[in-house]
Amino acid sequence: TNCPEALDQALLRPGRFDEIITMSLPDYQQRLGILEMYLFNPKFHRAVDPHVTVAQLAAQTDGWSPAELESIINKAAIKAARERETQITQKSLQAAFEEVKSMRRMRIY
Repeated sequence: TNCPEALDQALLRPGRFDEIITMSLPDYQQRLGILEMYLFNPKFHRAVDPHVTVAQLAAQTDGWSPAELESIINKAAIKAARERETQITQKSLQAAFEEVKSMRRMRIY
């Protein structure tokens, strides 16, 4: 959870969860890998314009979680489909980034 203070104390008593593991947010290289995985991994069956790059997107998303990065890719795929494009383009990625960024400001996921 991102809100450990909200957990019922019964869950935290000895014998339940004896270890708290903290995960840091991904650095540039990790964000780049996450974005590329969600965009180019064949298991997701996404058609991607061969000119698409995510290096700038990885640089723009410092402090973002992997879930937020995944959301960018998912929204880009939806935007491309709604615009009847056959591939995810740089334009659809940038529009999705702007949408997630604005939702992030409001903390609505």
